[in-house]
Amino acid sequence: MANFQAARFVEEIEARQPRAEEAAFLGLTEAQYVLEVARIAYTENDLPIEAVINVFPSQQWRLSYEWSAE
Repeated sequence: MANFQAARFVEEIEARQPRAEEAAFLGLTEAQYVLEVARIAYTENDLPIEAVINVFPSQQWRLSYEWSAE
């Protein structure tokens, strides 16, 4: 089995109303918003090797990012 290592990550974030099952699970009303965070890891050859999707209640989270200005 090949050993793939992540070289870069791409993250997309969307604020949206929750689906009915998400609202029930998270204890939200359908009027409240959630953040859907989709993260994909890629190898140096742009092969996607991992995908993660998380859904969070938007009022309980703060997103913070830092990166170099190269």
